[in-house]
Amino acid sequence: MTALPTGARPDAGRRGERMTRVWTWVLARPATDRGQATVEYFLVILAATALAIIALRWLQNGSGGGLLGNLFGKIVSWVAGRF
Repeated sequence: MTALPTGARPDAGRRGERMTRVWTWVLARPATDRGQATVEYFLVILAATALAIIALRWLQNGSGGGLLGNLFGKIVSWVAGRF
């Protein structure tokens, strides 16, 4: 039996073969599907963030000016009244 070099693992060859098979499978998929879900999640999060920013700006400064402050004040008063 031959000695393995320092730091070598006995299963390194098999692991390399498995990784080659995995990469072959990944690369064999149609190029149109790669990253599609990631892009969709990013766009949904971006849209939700934009809507939240618009809503907060409206509640603070726009036609709903003071609504956010009044709502927050009422919530704090209600919680303080419970204790």
